[in-house]
Amino acid sequence: MNEPFFDDTVPLDDLLRNAGNYIRPRDELRASILECVRDGVDRKHRRRRWFFSFSAASGVMAMTLVVGGLGLSLVPRGRTADELFSQATRRAHVARQTNTIGVSESGTSWQWALSEVFADWRRVQR
Repeated sequence: MNEPFFDDTVPLDDLLRNAGNYIRPRDELRASILECVRDGVDRKHRRRRWFFSFSAASGVMAMTLVVGGLGLSLVPRGRTADELFSQATRRAHVARQTNTIGVSESGTSWQWALSEVFADWRRVQR
């Protein structure tokens, strides 16, 4: 097959270089390529922003948990219910023993002893 525009004597590099002078892109090609590139860059920036936001939020949550946990372990707490009830039970037991001997008449019931323990606890808190 005979090709009219192909000549074996001219090197291929020269043909390609000369073809560059004849081929011109359309005017809308540059705009569409730029638009595609911008879309790709915008997606990339959105992903980075999302990842950074997620990382920052995770870090803040982790720090809050760590600091909160340390704060709870370092801050002295008030008396627990078990301590209050055991103190009320001891006070009621002591009151019953002193009543049988006849030394004291204060707070013979457990409920009254519990109310005295709460009253003492409130005085200490102030």
